[in-house]
Amino acid sequence: MPRRMGRRGRTRSQAPPHRPCAGSACNAPCAARPRLHLGSDMPNHTAQQSSDLTHAARTRLDVALHRAMSTQIEHWLSAEGAATATPMHRYALVSAGQCEEGVVARMVAMQELACERLFMQTPEAEMADIGPWLVEIPTSSSESLRYALAHQAAAEALTLMASPLRLQKLSAHLRGFLSGTLLDGSSVLLRYFDPRIGFDMFAHWSDPVQRKFSRPLAWWAGWDGDLRIRYIKGGADTEITPSNEGVELTAEWVQAIDKAGEANLVIALLCEELETSNPPAADLLAQMHPLLRRKIAQAALAFARRAGLAGWDNKAHACRLALLKHARFHAHPGFLDALSVARTPLNLRDVLAHTPSAVQQGWACDRDAMLVRLCDEQSNALLSAFNTTGGGFMSDTKTF
Repeated sequence: MPRRMGRRGRTRSQAPPHRPCAGSACNAPCAARPRLHLGSDMPNHTAQQSSDLTHAARTRLDVALHRAMSTQIEHWLSAEGAATATPMHRYALVSAGQCEEGVVARMVAMQELACERLFMQTPEAEMADIGPWLVEIPTSSSESLRYALAHQAAAEALTLMASPLRLQKLSAHLRGFLSGTLLDGSSVLLRYFDPRIGFDMFAHWSDPVQRKFSRPLAWWAGWDGDLRIRYIKGGADTEITPSNEGVELTAEWVQAIDKAGEANLVIALLCEELETSNPPAADLLAQMHPLLRRKIAQAALAFARRAGLAGWDNKAHACRLALLKHARFHAHPGFLDALSVARTPLNLRDVLAHTPSAVQQGWACDRDAMLVRLCDEQSNALLSAFNTTGGGFMSDTKTF
């Protein structure tokens, strides 16, 4: 599995601060690209119907996410702000590179918001526009601002925090945690501002580092890559000293973050490859909801581990098949029969070579229908939880 990448010795699981799936394909809005499909023998009118169905399913999931996230954001910005005796400033921490191009800058300009780009005054300064932005949220936020925040949360780009510190002082504090040092002395960029991996990074820091990070925060909250609410309650301390020492990272931390970010890494590398080698496939992957991409890749990785398909090539190929051919290819009885008689050490490409063509044709015919089913499962689960609890999400809370 590739480990190092780019400037300052960054690991791939702490990907550089550009759009996560190298090139813009995997962050483009669904409507921004033509809806194309690969390798199907369906008539054109049937393929178009299938495309329309997958697009409609993604739209339903987007609507369900936006509704649930809007409600939760409203709760955090009102109830959580009112619960403290000390006046608190509320902030949105937005990973701009995961949003549509320029959307954060437009929100700041249109709403006349105060903000700091955290990569300024760091070695990543030339990429400040697509790095993390700390945006102060007015006490009386408009409906259009709350809508924009929910949109960024649905794009897996937003966390919220409250602190007694003013913008410039909190920005200086947060910059002190952008850099980490591995045991070999190399420096890595810490993407704690990326909610897909940031809360896991925090969870595996040492207790002293966790306390230091959360000391000036009343709370820090958002959704991780599995749509769980992560809520950190800090000390709301005003007496802090910014540090430029960086965070010392243990081997255990690296192992935990590599595991937590493995699905994101496989997706990013696949998107990077397809952008140049197979643009229609890149478009196909771009149309898939980010939440669905991650869950499909996670299921494929879990299958590879259970089946004893060792090595990076097997894991990456399992994800490729799941994302491009059929999300649950690994559950088909015909494929499992071929797997059961395969020679060891297992190689997924060899197993596929002995998988009946009828099975693979079945994957092609059912691919989009499976995506629709998976999308609707997520939408229905969100709406059911929303109607039951008013929130729609599992939560994980930690207090310091």
